[in-house]
Amino acid sequence: MTLTDLEPTQRPEGASDALMMLNGIRQEFPAAGGRTVHALDGVTLEVQRGETLGIVGESGCGKSTLARAALLLRKPTAGEIRFGGQDALAMRGGRLRAHRRRAQMVFQDPNDSLDPRYKVLRSVMEPLLAAGVPRKEAKDKALAALEAVGAPDGAADRFPHEFSGGQRQRIAIARAIATEPELVVLDEPTSALDVSIQAQILNLLLELQESKKLTYMFISHNLAVIRHLSHRVAVMYLGRIVEVGPASQVLADPLHPYTAALLSAVPDPDAGKRERIILQGDPPSPTQRVPGCAFASRCWLATEQCRTEAPPLVRTDAAADSTGGHLVACHRPGEGQEALRLGLTPASSTTV
Repeated sequence: MTLTDLEPTQRPEGASDALMMLNGIRQEFPAAGGRTVHALDGVTLEVQRGETLGIVGESGCGKSTLARAALLLRKPTAGEIRFGGQDALAMRGGRLRAHRRRAQMVFQDPNDSLDPRYKVLRSVMEPLLAAGVPRKEAKDKALAALEAVGAPDGAADRFPHEFSGGQRQRIAIARAIATEPELVVLDEPTSALDVSIQAQILNLLLELQESKKLTYMFISHNLAVIRHLSHRVAVMYLGRIVEVGPASQVLADPLHPYTAALLSAVPDPDAGKRERIILQGDPPSPTQRVPGCAFASRCWLATEQCRTEAPPLVRTDAAADSTGGHLVACHRPGEGQEALRLGLTPASSTTV
């Protein structure tokens, strides 16, 4: 099986309500010299029930920080998180424990969620016991989850180091779905695996989404994976969302020049010869607040307005739809893709 064999699950009828809403999320960390790292800079995003929302961007753009903030693994510095219509940041005690059952995470490295000292059954039971589930019920749910992910026979009584990387990731997925969550955040769940195993894990995730009616936030730097699994895509750059919309629109007709640059680097055997955008320079330091567009220092289309005025994330399509349409934070939306078609890009090179 290859990535080209994969397709997103069909979004269920009526799946137009937001399961989770992030509004103005900021995440700041102290740095040396009294400086502050602005890891997330006002992220506003919705995750619709039953969908897979892909989050893409270069390393260091804030994807994993966003995942941890969304699941309250690290509470954001500022902003609002609503889950199922409730204020997640106000939850305490029993309400917070109940919330954690509804939202789980699969990490890039399965060893991050599997304690090497524990047998697999105990690791998979752990989130259930933490949520107050009786031990007998927790054991039954854990065994059912291991069966659902196709874990090897006898896996429950073995230690994580006895399994291959792909098998460990299946066990980590079992741990995430054991609590019967509504949302699963997947942070680069296949990037540490052999290519031959990646498609198997991705296909498993699609099967689980359909059978268990799961909602996914899928974080990856691999646009090929995002293209085949996501219903919608959000593009991040330096802690900001610069473009978001239906995957079929964002990945076929990007409106932000950064998105166009990312897509130009993806090998496509059906595209023939095309120009690749080679960005110049480095992103600004996350310790510096950029007054305008964060991408302006690397954008070949940037004007003085781009350098001084931060563009808002606004709709660009005329027809409304249930997920908010195609939004972009750019003063010159669409011109990056047009420049790519015409070959008017900085230091471009022809690729096959």
